[in-house]
Amino acid sequence: MFARYIRVFSFLLIVSSYSVTSKAASTTIDVLVLYNSDLAAQYSGDANTRIQHLINVSNQIYLDSNIDIELRLVHSQLVSYNTVGDSEVALNRMTNGDSPFQSIADMRTTYGADMVIFMRPYDDSHNSCGIAWIGGYNSNGNMASWDNYMMSHVSATTCGDYVTAHELGHNMGLRHSRLQDGSGGTFPYALGHGIVNDFTTIMAYQSAFNVDYVNGKIYKFSSPNLTCNGQPCGVNRGNASDGADAVYTIGITAPQIANYFGETNNGNGGVGSCLATAQQLLDDAQTDYDSAKVIYDTEKLEYRDVRKQHSLLKRTALKLARDHAKYIKQADTNLAKRDQFLDEYNNSVGESDRVRNSLYKKYLRFKALYEQAVINRDAVAPLVAPAQTEFDNYVPVYEAAKGEYETAKVNFVDSKNNLRAAKRMYSEAENSCAG
Repeated sequence: MFARYIRVFSFLLIVSSYSVTSKAASTTIDVLVLYNSDLAAQYSGDANTRIQHLINVSNQIYLDSNIDIELRLVHSQLVSYNTVGDSEVALNRMTNGDSPFQSIADMRTTYGADMVIFMRPYDDSHNSCGIAWIGGYNSNGNMASWDNYMMSHVSATTCGDYVTAHELGHNMGLRHSRLQDGSGGTFPYALGHGIVNDFTTIMAYQSAFNVDYVNGKIYKFSSPNLTCNGQPCGVNRGNASDGADAVYTIGITAPQIANYFGETNNGNGGVGSCLATAQQLLDDAQTDYDSAKVIYDTEKLEYRDVRKQHSLLKRTALKLARDHAKYIKQADTNLAKRDQFLDEYNNSVGESDRVRNSLYKKYLRFKALYEQAVINRDAVAPLVAPAQTEFDNYVPVYEAAKGEYETAKVNFVDSKNNLRAAKRMYSEAENSCAG
């Protein structure tokens, strides 16, 4: 078998926590994570806090990419392996079952692990943030004989927290991008995507597309059906020269990977200490609060703008309707006065010139007022119905924005209360778990 591996280079630490709270995915991939003592030491002796976070981030990326899969951490295991050393060497030792990875095959069977990740703190000697085999390379999505290559190495600190999803993306048959690699992995279009000076998806390098390491990375896999910064996140796979559709690729390969090993109940689920569990709950609550606050602030501003527009359209429609009614009344009143004084003038034959001139001037004045009222009435008349229609059409927009704002407000208040509760629970756990 001709297998290939790919490194990922990234040097951005993102420490926020993710908690995926969606319905269960139709495809579940069971993951075994091996880690060394240095990683555990960075998390108070329990690496599972960081491990579970990276799994959660990956699942959120799948969710945001409309990929119906989820990772399940079935077991985490401490292994004796130095933090210093090339990640390629570590990956090859994992794949070959060399010490300290000689039990990987047995552990995969015992715990039903479809994929295996080795995590340790980042060190310059790794020469990258991650490395993984490209599953099903040039096989048109056939993963039947690639179970032994579902291995990856992830530098679990310093590097971006999307790296786990990136490396598993390689296992699932993806390469970086058309710009970087020229062609795809398991399919010609099995690639990440990016736009120079704008964005990159999960698989593409920020450096290759000259984008910012924080704002330039979109936490989605490539797909022409997704939107990244207002543009398609990929290119239709029917485009032979530029196709980039990682979402479609994963939809083909992931279910095959999920069937490598049957489900068991033998693993520890990656569950850490009670303090680590409380920390995870606190991290999740903080993330939910931060997310809810962003949504609330966004919806609040949008509702404010929509409310202003709603008020403006309402005032405009009312003013035009009132003006139209006013001009109609003015026209009718002035018409009656004009006719009155015209009749009086016509009937004033024999009266003095002064009387007749006075009546005629009144006739001319009300004639002019009537004609001006008609001009005003006819000018406003065509505007009344469109203004009312525009307002009527905007009412659903206003109601929707109002509803979204009120929902965001409720969610924000709930998340704030949940965060307070999580902080109390963590404080209690610090005391109870210590014993």
